[in-house]
Amino acid sequence: MEERKVRQKIDAISRKLTKSHLIDKCYAVAKKLGQGKTTVYNYYTNTKFDYRDSKIDIRVNDGLGDMGGGIIEVFHDNQLVLKCDRYADEKEFAPKASGFGIKEYHSGEWEKLINNLYRRKPEKEKSRPKKSAPAEVPKEQLEKLVKNYDLNF
Repeated sequence: MEERKVRQKIDAISRKLTKSHLIDKCYAVAKKLGQGKTTVYNYYTNTKFDYRDSKIDIRVNDGLGDMGGGIIEVFHDNQLVLKCDRYADEKEFAPKASGFGIKEYHSGEWEKLINNLYRRKPEKEKSRPKKSAPAEVPKEQLEKLVKNYDLNF
């Protein structure tokens, strides 16, 4: 497995998730159709929503501000298919989209389900993607990337 090929596939995942707005859609579906609330504190805002149906489970725990952080997890048929972290290590080479570092992503039928649920949401949530310079990736991390993102060579 070549680092260059892994980088190309990881970059392709970033582009796909950015272009499709999939993370924004997951966030919007959980907020519009799920259970939860947004709480405003002195220095930050915490948003916690969960949406569940027979196929999809979306968990959003997002804090914006000085003490914020954010995680979005999506499960399809009880399998983790997407995990995003707003404060992912910028030095770690991993896909990034909508202001989140992508910790795990497995494409599949669940993306169509999210798009169908999102159509019931009248307005779109927006967030800005962050950019970082690529760093050399250790072999162990390359192997983990291949496993976590279904990168078949």
